[in-house]
Parts: sequence; structure tokens; C-alpha cells
Amino acid sequence: MSSRHVKWVEFLRDYTFVLKYRAGINNKTIDALSRAIIILHFMQNSVIGFKRIKDEYPQCPKFGIIYKECLDNLM
Repeated sequence: MSSRHVKWVEFLRDYTFVLKYRAGINNKTIDALSRAIIILHFMQNSVIGFKRIKDEYPQCPKFGIIYKECLDNLM
């Protein structure tokens, strides 16, 4: 164990834990954490103007050349 783990183990020893199983809908905290990837995906797709930025790639003075080379390499 690392020194960080040792510190946490020593800290947690002072507490008594009881683990209780909560099925499905009763366990909303864990349910929300398990869906974090879905939330991040939704946030990524809901950015306003994302399509507009993609349409402007070829006209960008700095990125346009790189974008064109990537497209040429795909074909």
C-alpha cells in the first residue's frame, strides 16, 4: 500500500461501517454515477454551434491546411 492508502486506512479505522444492499430505484446515487458516461456524451452533443465550427474548418487560416491533409489521407 502507498503512504496515502495507509493514511486513509488509519483514518477510517475510527469509524464503524455497515454495508446495506439497496436494489434498483432505491439506490439513486450509484445509479447516477453509473450513468456518468451517458451524461458526458449528452453534454458533448449538445454544444451549441458544434456543426458550424466543423463547417468552418476548411476556411481556418491555421487549421485549414491540416484539415485538408487529413481528408486527403483518408481518401
